[in-house]
Order: sequence, then structure tokens, then C-alpha cells
Amino acid sequence: MGAKVRNFADTPDVDELAALRAWQKEKSAGVWRPPFIVGLVCPQCHGAADKLAPDVAKTLQQLYPHD
Repeated sequence: MGAKVRNFADTPDVDELAALRAWQKEKSAGVWRPPFIVGLVCPQCHGAADKLAPDVAKTLQQLYPHD
């Protein structure tokens, strides 16, 4: 989780970036409580590689081969 942007049309604004950094700091400290939407939506593309749906993994590899 952080400032790595795959789709530049979806670049986080200043407030979103601050929230991402705060979540990363909490996660590093072992006290992270993910927001509801992160638990459901974000991991579909930003989750662990071994847990992505095969079609999602394939699409991400095609769109972002150096990711």
C-alpha cells in the first residue's frame, strides 16, 4: 500500500495520499485496521499475487509487466 500508481488517471490526491501513508504507518506498527472498502475492493487487484483471480493476474501482467 502506498503511492505506487498503476493508472495515472487514478492518482491519489493530497488527502488520499495522506490516508494511504497513515494506513501504511499503522500497518507497519501492527495496529492497522483496514477501512471497509479496502477489505472488499482493493485486494482484488492490489492483493497478494497468489490470491488474485487468474483473469485479474493475467490482465495486470499484460497492463503492467514491470510491476
